[in-house]
Amino acid sequence: MAVDALVTENTTATVGTMVTEGITMTEGSIGTDDTMVTIGTTMLAVTDKVRVDLKTDLGYRLTYNGFIPVLIIVGIFINATCIVVLRRPAFIPFQVNRYFQLLAWGDLVLCLAYLPITVSTNGCILYQYWFAWYFAHFGWSVPFGVHAFCTYTLTWLALDRCLAVWWHQAFTTIQQPHLQQWRAVGTAAFCLAVHMPVVVEAEVSCSAWGLEHEDTHCENGTWLTTDVFHGGGSSYTRFIFIRLYNIMVRWSPDLLLAAFNLSLVVAVWQGRVHSQSSRVGQQDGRTWERSLVLTMMTMATFYISLTLPITLVQTRYTTHSLDQCHTSNPQETLRQVGHCLQLLEHIIHPIFLACFNPTFRRELQLTFNILGLEARLESVTITGGISDSQL
Repeated sequence: MAVDALVTENTTATVGTMVTEGITMTEGSIGTDDTMVTIGTTMLAVTDKVRVDLKTDLGYRLTYNGFIPVLIIVGIFINATCIVVLRRPAFIPFQVNRYFQLLAWGDLVLCLAYLPITVSTNGCILYQYWFAWYFAHFGWSVPFGVHAFCTYTLTWLALDRCLAVWWHQAFTTIQQPHLQQWRAVGTAAFCLAVHMPVVVEAEVSCSAWGLEHEDTHCENGTWLTTDVFHGGGSSYTRFIFIRLYNIMVRWSPDLLLAAFNLSLVVAVWQGRVHSQSSRVGQQDGRTWERSLVLTMMTMATFYISLTLPITLVQTRYTTHSLDQCHTSNPQETLRQVGHCLQLLEHIIHPIFLACFNPTFRRELQLTFNILGLEARLESVTITGGISDSQL
Protein backbone atom coordinates (compact mmCIF):
# COMPACT_ATOMS: atom_id res chain seq x y z
CA MET A 1 0.00 0.00 0.00
CA ALA A 2 1.26 3.45 -0.87
CA VAL A 3 1.42 6.22 1.71
CA ASP A 4 1.68 9.74 0.32
CA ALA A 5 3.48 12.24 2.56
CA LEU A 6 5.39 15.50 2.25
CA VAL A 7 9.01 14.92 3.38
CA THR A 8 11.38 17.86 3.99
CA GLU A 9 14.92 18.09 5.29
CA ASN A 10 13.62 18.33 8.88
CA THR A 11 11.25 15.36 8.52
CA THR A 12 12.05 11.73 9.17
CA ALA A 13 9.78 8.87 8.15
CA THR A 14 9.81 5.29 9.31
CA VAL A 15 7.40 2.77 7.82
CA GLY A 16 7.12 -0.94 8.46
CA THR A 17 4.89 -3.39 6.57
CA MET A 18 3.58 -6.79 7.63
CA VAL A 19 1.51 -9.11 5.38
CA THR A 20 -0.64 -11.78 7.00
CA GLU A 21 -3.28 -14.03 5.33
CA GLY A 22 -4.10 -11.57 2.56
CA ILE A 23 -4.26 -8.60 4.97
CA THR A 24 -1.60 -5.94 4.54
CA MET A 25 -0.86 -4.09 7.78
CA THR A 26 1.17 -0.90 7.46
CA GLU A 27 2.39 0.71 10.65
CA GLY A 28 4.95 3.42 11.18
CA SER A 29 5.65 6.95 12.29
CA ILE A 30 6.29 10.26 10.66
CA GLY A 31 8.02 12.84 12.83
CA THR A 32 9.61 16.27 12.86
CA ASP A 33 11.82 18.00 15.38
CA ASP A 34 8.81 19.08 17.40
CA THR A 35 6.12 16.52 16.60
CA MET A 36 5.80 12.75 16.31
CA VAL A 37 2.69 11.30 14.69
CA THR A 38 1.96 7.58 14.72
CA ILE A 39 0.09 6.14 11.76
CA GLY A 40 -1.66 2.79 11.45
CA THR A 41 -3.27 1.70 8.18
CA THR A 42 -5.04 -1.47 7.21
CA MET A 43 -5.78 -2.58 3.66
CA LEU A 44 -7.62 -5.63 2.50
CA ALA A 45 -5.33 -6.99 -0.23
CA VAL A 46 -7.23 -9.84 -1.82
CA THR A 47 -7.89 -10.75 -5.39
CA ASP A 48 -10.98 -9.59 -7.28
CA LYS A 49 -12.56 -13.05 -7.12
CA VAL A 50 -12.10 -13.44 -3.39
CA ARG A 51 -13.35 -9.90 -2.79
CA VAL A 52 -16.54 -10.60 -4.75
CA ASP A 53 -17.13 -13.90 -2.96
CA LEU A 54 -16.76 -12.19 0.40
CA LYS A 55 -18.68 -8.97 -0.19
CA THR A 56 -21.29 -9.37 -2.95
CA ASP A 57 -24.70 -9.14 -1.34
CA LEU A 58 -26.61 -12.43 -1.14
CA GLY A 59 -29.81 -10.85 -2.43
CA TYR A 60 -27.92 -9.50 -5.43
CA ARG A 61 -26.58 -12.94 -6.26
CA LEU A 62 -29.97 -14.60 -5.81
CA THR A 63 -31.61 -12.08 -8.12
CA TYR A 64 -29.05 -11.77 -10.91
CA ASN A 65 -27.47 -15.24 -10.69
CA GLY A 66 -30.56 -17.19 -9.62
CA PHE A 67 -33.99 -15.87 -10.61
CA ILE A 68 -33.10 -13.89 -13.74
CA PRO A 69 -31.16 -16.75 -15.46
CA VAL A 70 -34.23 -18.99 -15.03
CA LEU A 71 -36.45 -16.29 -16.53
CA ILE A 72 -34.01 -15.86 -19.42
CA ILE A 73 -34.07 -19.57 -20.30
CA VAL A 74 -37.85 -19.77 -20.10
CA GLY A 75 -38.25 -16.54 -22.06
CA ILE A 76 -35.95 -17.66 -24.89
CA PHE A 77 -37.88 -20.92 -25.30
CA ILE A 78 -41.36 -19.37 -25.14
CA ASN A 79 -40.65 -16.42 -27.44
CA ALA A 80 -38.74 -18.52 -29.98
CA THR A 81 -41.69 -20.92 -30.11
CA CYS A 82 -44.08 -17.98 -30.52
CA ILE A 83 -42.07 -16.66 -33.49
CA VAL A 84 -42.17 -20.07 -35.19
CA VAL A 85 -45.95 -20.30 -34.73
CA LEU A 86 -46.66 -16.74 -35.91
CA ARG A 87 -44.73 -17.38 -39.14
CA ARG A 88 -47.08 -20.19 -40.15
CA PRO A 89 -49.38 -19.63 -43.20
CA ALA A 90 -52.55 -19.43 -41.09
CA PHE A 91 -51.53 -15.97 -39.81
CA ILE A 92 -50.64 -14.45 -43.19
CA PRO A 93 -54.12 -12.91 -43.82
CA PHE A 94 -53.98 -10.89 -40.61
CA GLN A 95 -52.10 -7.57 -40.72
CA VAL A 96 -51.90 -7.46 -36.92
CA ASN A 97 -49.60 -10.48 -37.09
CA ARG A 98 -46.76 -8.16 -38.09
CA TYR A 99 -46.92 -6.42 -34.72
CA PHE A 100 -47.18 -9.66 -32.80
CA GLN A 101 -44.06 -10.88 -34.59
CA LEU A 102 -42.23 -7.62 -33.78
CA LEU A 103 -43.29 -7.98 -30.15
CA ALA A 104 -42.10 -11.59 -30.00
CA TRP A 105 -38.75 -10.72 -31.60
CA GLY A 106 -38.33 -7.83 -29.18
CA ASP A 107 -39.08 -10.05 -26.20
CA LEU A 108 -36.58 -12.64 -27.43
CA VAL A 109 -33.83 -10.03 -27.93
CA LEU A 110 -34.54 -8.59 -24.49
CA CYS A 111 -34.05 -12.00 -22.86
CA LEU A 112 -30.70 -12.33 -24.66
CA ALA A 113 -29.74 -8.78 -23.66
CA TYR A 114 -30.10 -9.73 -20.00
CA LEU A 115 -27.28 -12.30 -20.30
CA PRO A 116 -24.42 -9.79 -19.65
CA ILE A 117 -26.37 -8.51 -16.66
CA THR A 118 -26.66 -11.93 -15.06
CA VAL A 119 -23.08 -12.93 -15.98
CA SER A 120 -21.67 -9.79 -14.32
CA THR A 121 -24.15 -9.84 -11.41
CA ASN A 122 -25.39 -6.46 -12.62
CA GLY A 123 -21.90 -5.04 -12.98
CA CYS A 124 -20.51 -6.28 -9.66
CA ILE A 125 -18.17 -8.85 -11.24
CA LEU A 126 -16.16 -7.43 -14.14
CA TYR A 127 -12.82 -9.22 -14.56
CA GLN A 128 -11.84 -7.89 -18.01
CA TYR A 129 -11.65 -4.34 -19.30
CA TRP A 130 -13.46 -5.12 -22.55
CA PHE A 131 -16.40 -6.65 -20.66
CA ALA A 132 -16.51 -3.68 -18.29
CA TRP A 133 -16.49 -1.35 -21.31
CA TYR A 134 -19.36 -3.25 -22.95
CA PHE A 135 -21.38 -3.31 -19.74
CA ALA A 136 -20.87 0.42 -19.17
CA HIS A 137 -22.01 1.38 -22.67
CA PHE A 138 -24.50 -1.35 -23.56
CA GLY A 139 -25.19 -3.42 -20.44
CA TRP A 140 -28.40 -1.54 -19.61
CA SER A 141 -28.88 0.68 -22.65
CA VAL A 142 -29.67 -2.32 -24.88
CA PRO A 143 -32.25 -3.94 -22.54
CA PHE A 144 -33.86 -0.56 -21.83
CA GLY A 145 -33.93 0.27 -25.54
CA VAL A 146 -35.51 -3.05 -26.51
CA HIS A 147 -37.98 -2.73 -23.64
CA ALA A 148 -38.99 0.70 -24.95
CA PHE A 149 -39.48 -0.71 -28.46
CA CYS A 150 -41.69 -3.52 -27.10
CA THR A 151 -43.60 -0.99 -25.01
CA TYR A 152 -44.44 1.21 -27.99
CA THR A 153 -45.25 -1.85 -30.13
CA LEU A 154 -47.74 -2.92 -27.48
CA THR A 155 -49.12 0.63 -27.45
CA TRP A 156 -49.58 0.56 -31.24
CA LEU A 157 -51.44 -2.76 -30.91
CA ALA A 158 -53.75 -1.33 -28.26
CA LEU A 159 -54.37 1.79 -30.38
CA ASP A 160 -55.28 -0.35 -33.40
CA ARG A 161 -57.78 -2.36 -31.36
CA CYS A 162 -59.43 0.83 -30.14
CA LEU A 163 -59.70 2.19 -33.67
CA ALA A 164 -61.04 -1.14 -34.92
CA VAL A 165 -63.98 -1.07 -32.52
CA TRP A 166 -64.62 2.68 -32.40
CA TRP A 167 -63.46 4.12 -35.74
CA HIS A 168 -63.16 1.33 -38.28
CA GLN A 169 -62.59 3.60 -41.28
CA ALA A 170 -59.43 5.07 -39.73
CA PHE A 171 -58.36 1.58 -38.71
CA THR A 172 -58.49 0.28 -42.29
CA THR A 173 -56.51 3.32 -43.47
CA ILE A 174 -53.57 2.85 -41.09
CA GLN A 175 -53.38 -0.89 -41.78
CA GLN A 176 -51.61 -0.30 -45.10
CA PRO A 177 -48.33 -2.30 -45.16
CA HIS A 178 -46.14 0.73 -45.93
CA LEU A 179 -47.65 2.66 -43.00
CA GLN A 180 -46.98 -0.26 -40.68
CA GLN A 181 -43.38 -0.45 -41.84
CA TRP A 182 -42.80 3.28 -41.37
CA ARG A 183 -44.38 3.14 -37.94
CA ALA A 184 -42.08 0.27 -36.91
CA VAL A 185 -38.98 2.00 -38.32
CA GLY A 186 -39.90 5.29 -36.67
CA THR A 187 -40.42 3.56 -33.32
CA ALA A 188 -37.03 1.84 -33.54
CA ALA A 189 -35.28 5.11 -34.48
CA PHE A 190 -36.96 6.96 -31.61
CA CYS A 191 -35.93 4.30 -29.06
CA LEU A 192 -32.35 4.38 -30.37
CA ALA A 193 -32.17 8.17 -30.11
CA VAL A 194 -33.62 8.22 -26.60
CA HIS A 195 -31.01 5.78 -25.29
CA MET A 196 -27.96 7.32 -26.99
CA PRO A 197 -27.09 9.47 -23.92
CA VAL A 198 -26.81 6.27 -21.88
CA VAL A 199 -24.22 4.96 -24.36
CA VAL A 200 -22.29 8.22 -24.73
CA GLU A 201 -22.05 9.19 -21.06
CA ALA A 202 -20.78 5.77 -19.90
CA GLU A 203 -17.33 5.45 -18.29
CA VAL A 204 -15.08 2.69 -16.95
CA SER A 205 -12.67 3.10 -14.04
CA CYS A 206 -10.73 1.00 -11.57
CA SER A 207 -11.21 1.18 -7.83
CA ALA A 208 -7.42 1.25 -7.38
CA TRP A 209 -6.83 4.18 -9.76
CA GLY A 210 -6.26 7.79 -8.93
CA LEU A 211 -8.49 10.56 -10.21
CA GLU A 212 -6.59 11.04 -13.48
CA HIS A 213 -5.38 7.49 -14.16
CA GLU A 214 -6.43 5.78 -17.40
CA ASP A 215 -5.41 2.25 -18.32
CA THR A 216 -6.83 -1.14 -19.33
CA HIS A 217 -5.40 -2.94 -16.30
CA CYS A 218 -6.85 -3.12 -12.81
CA GLU A 219 -4.48 -5.33 -10.85
CA ASN A 220 -5.22 -4.30 -7.27
CA GLY A 221 -8.87 -3.33 -7.53
CA THR A 222 -12.14 -3.98 -9.33
CA TRP A 223 -13.66 -2.46 -12.46
CA LEU A 224 -16.33 0.17 -11.89
CA THR A 225 -18.84 1.38 -14.48
CA THR A 226 -21.04 4.45 -14.59
CA ASP A 227 -23.70 5.71 -16.97
CA VAL A 228 -26.54 8.23 -16.82
CA PHE A 229 -28.62 5.82 -14.73
CA HIS A 230 -25.71 4.99 -12.41
CA GLY A 231 -24.20 8.36 -11.57
CA GLY A 232 -22.47 9.08 -14.89
CA GLY A 233 -22.45 12.43 -16.67
CA SER A 234 -23.09 15.80 -15.09
CA SER A 235 -25.78 16.22 -12.47
CA TYR A 236 -27.69 18.55 -14.80
CA THR A 237 -27.65 15.96 -17.60
CA ARG A 238 -28.89 13.25 -15.27
CA PHE A 239 -31.63 15.49 -13.87
CA ILE A 240 -32.99 16.41 -17.30
CA PHE A 241 -32.48 13.08 -19.06
CA ILE A 242 -33.86 10.76 -16.41
CA ARG A 243 -37.03 12.79 -15.95
CA LEU A 244 -37.66 13.09 -19.68
CA TYR A 245 -36.86 9.40 -20.07
CA ASN A 246 -39.34 8.38 -17.38
CA ILE A 247 -42.03 10.51 -18.99
CA MET A 248 -41.48 9.25 -22.55
CA VAL A 249 -40.65 5.59 -21.92
CA ARG A 250 -42.32 4.80 -18.61
CA TRP A 251 -45.29 6.95 -17.66
CA SER A 252 -46.68 8.01 -21.05
CA PRO A 253 -47.07 4.43 -22.39
CA ASP A 254 -48.63 3.38 -19.08
CA LEU A 255 -51.21 6.16 -19.27
CA LEU A 256 -51.93 5.47 -22.95
CA LEU A 257 -52.35 1.75 -22.36
CA ALA A 258 -54.66 2.45 -19.42
CA ALA A 259 -56.78 4.77 -21.59
CA PHE A 260 -56.92 2.31 -24.48
CA ASN A 261 -57.75 -0.52 -22.10
CA LEU A 262 -60.60 1.47 -20.58
CA SER A 263 -62.00 2.19 -24.04
CA LEU A 264 -61.88 -1.51 -24.91
CA VAL A 265 -63.72 -2.37 -21.70
CA VAL A 266 -66.43 0.10 -22.64
CA ALA A 267 -66.57 -1.35 -26.17
CA VAL A 268 -67.02 -4.88 -24.83
CA TRP A 269 -69.70 -3.67 -22.41
CA GLN A 270 -71.58 -1.98 -25.28
CA GLY A 271 -71.24 -5.00 -27.57
CA ARG A 272 -69.20 -3.23 -30.25
CA VAL A 273 -66.56 -5.96 -30.44
CA HIS A 274 -68.85 -8.16 -32.58
CA SER A 275 -69.72 -5.43 -35.10
CA GLN A 276 -66.69 -5.78 -37.40
CA SER A 277 -65.65 -8.77 -39.48
CA SER A 278 -62.57 -9.90 -41.36
CA ARG A 279 -62.10 -10.88 -44.94
CA VAL A 280 -61.50 -14.50 -43.93
CA GLY A 281 -65.19 -14.95 -43.07
CA GLN A 282 -67.93 -13.36 -40.98
CA GLN A 283 -67.88 -15.81 -38.08
CA ASP A 284 -64.11 -16.27 -38.13
CA GLY A 285 -63.67 -12.50 -38.29
CA ARG A 286 -65.81 -11.92 -35.21
CA THR A 287 -64.01 -14.66 -33.31
CA TRP A 288 -60.62 -13.25 -34.35
CA GLU A 289 -61.61 -9.69 -33.38
CA ARG A 290 -62.96 -10.81 -30.02
CA SER A 291 -59.80 -12.79 -29.28
CA LEU A 292 -57.64 -9.80 -30.23
CA VAL A 293 -59.53 -7.48 -27.91
CA LEU A 294 -59.30 -9.92 -24.98
CA THR A 295 -55.61 -10.48 -25.70
CA MET A 296 -54.82 -6.76 -25.79
CA MET A 297 -56.83 -6.04 -22.65
CA THR A 298 -54.93 -8.75 -20.77
CA MET A 299 -51.52 -7.74 -22.14
CA ALA A 300 -52.07 -4.08 -21.28
CA THR A 301 -53.26 -4.90 -17.76
CA PHE A 302 -50.30 -7.15 -17.00
CA TYR A 303 -47.85 -4.71 -18.59
CA ILE A 304 -48.99 -1.87 -16.34
CA SER A 305 -49.00 -4.11 -13.26
CA LEU A 306 -45.61 -5.76 -13.80
CA THR A 307 -43.68 -2.66 -14.93
CA LEU A 308 -45.14 -0.28 -12.36
CA PRO A 309 -42.63 -1.29 -9.60
CA ILE A 310 -39.53 -0.55 -11.71
CA THR A 311 -41.18 2.63 -13.00
CA LEU A 312 -41.78 3.85 -9.45
CA VAL A 313 -38.23 2.92 -8.41
CA GLN A 314 -36.62 4.74 -11.35
CA THR A 315 -38.80 7.77 -10.73
CA ARG A 316 -38.12 7.91 -6.99
CA TYR A 317 -34.47 6.76 -6.98
CA THR A 318 -32.79 8.35 -10.00
CA THR A 319 -29.35 6.87 -9.18
CA HIS A 320 -28.08 3.66 -7.62
CA SER A 321 -26.52 3.62 -4.18
CA LEU A 322 -22.73 3.48 -4.06
CA ASP A 323 -22.70 0.22 -2.09
CA GLN A 324 -25.32 -1.57 -4.18
CA CYS A 325 -23.13 -4.67 -4.71
CA HIS A 326 -22.07 -5.19 -1.12
CA THR A 327 -24.87 -4.17 1.22
CA SER A 328 -28.59 -4.81 1.30
CA ASN A 329 -30.92 -1.81 1.33
CA PRO A 330 -34.61 -1.29 0.50
CA GLN A 331 -33.87 0.81 -2.59
CA GLU A 332 -31.83 -1.89 -4.33
CA THR A 333 -34.19 -4.64 -3.17
CA LEU A 334 -37.11 -2.86 -4.82
CA ARG A 335 -35.01 -2.37 -7.95
CA GLN A 336 -34.18 -6.09 -8.08
CA VAL A 337 -37.87 -7.01 -7.75
CA GLY A 338 -38.71 -4.49 -10.48
CA HIS A 339 -36.15 -5.95 -12.88
CA CYS A 340 -37.46 -9.48 -12.33
CA LEU A 341 -41.08 -8.42 -12.90
CA GLN A 342 -40.12 -6.43 -16.00
CA LEU A 343 -38.37 -9.45 -17.51
CA LEU A 344 -41.35 -11.65 -16.59
CA GLU A 345 -43.64 -9.28 -18.48
CA HIS A 346 -41.70 -9.99 -21.68
CA ILE A 347 -42.18 -13.74 -21.25
CA ILE A 348 -45.95 -14.02 -20.82
CA HIS A 349 -47.15 -12.44 -24.10
CA PRO A 350 -47.26 -15.80 -25.98
CA ILE A 351 -49.18 -17.30 -23.05
CA PHE A 352 -51.97 -14.77 -23.56
CA LEU A 353 -52.06 -15.54 -27.29
CA ALA A 354 -52.41 -19.23 -26.48
CA CYS A 355 -55.18 -18.56 -23.95
CA PHE A 356 -57.41 -16.26 -26.02
CA ASN A 357 -56.59 -17.01 -29.66
CA PRO A 358 -57.92 -20.36 -30.98
CA THR A 359 -55.92 -19.99 -34.19
CA PHE A 360 -52.71 -19.62 -32.23
CA ARG A 361 -53.55 -22.67 -30.10
CA ARG A 362 -54.28 -24.76 -33.18
CA GLU A 363 -51.10 -23.72 -34.95
CA LEU A 364 -49.08 -24.24 -31.78
CA GLN A 365 -50.35 -27.79 -31.52
CA LEU A 366 -49.63 -28.41 -35.20
CA THR A 367 -46.11 -27.02 -34.76
CA PHE A 368 -45.33 -29.43 -31.93
CA ASN A 369 -46.91 -32.29 -33.86
CA ILE A 370 -44.72 -31.51 -36.87
CA LEU A 371 -41.63 -31.32 -34.69
CA GLY A 372 -42.56 -34.62 -33.08
CA LEU A 373 -43.14 -36.24 -36.47
CA GLU A 374 -39.79 -34.98 -37.76
CA ALA A 375 -38.07 -36.39 -34.69
CA ARG A 376 -39.75 -39.76 -35.25
CA LEU A 377 -38.81 -39.76 -38.95
CA GLU A 378 -35.21 -38.95 -38.03
CA SER A 379 -35.24 -41.85 -35.57
CA VAL A 380 -36.63 -44.13 -38.26
CA THR A 381 -33.92 -43.04 -40.67
CA ILE A 382 -31.22 -43.81 -38.11
CA THR A 383 -32.65 -47.21 -37.09
CA GLY A 384 -33.61 -48.14 -40.65
CA GLY A 385 -37.16 -49.25 -39.97
CA ILE A 386 -40.44 -48.57 -38.19
CA SER A 387 -42.73 -50.84 -36.23
CA ASP A 388 -46.51 -50.82 -35.99
CA SER A 389 -46.34 -49.43 -32.47
CA GLN A 390 -44.53 -46.34 -33.76
CA LEU A 391 -47.31 -45.48 -36.21
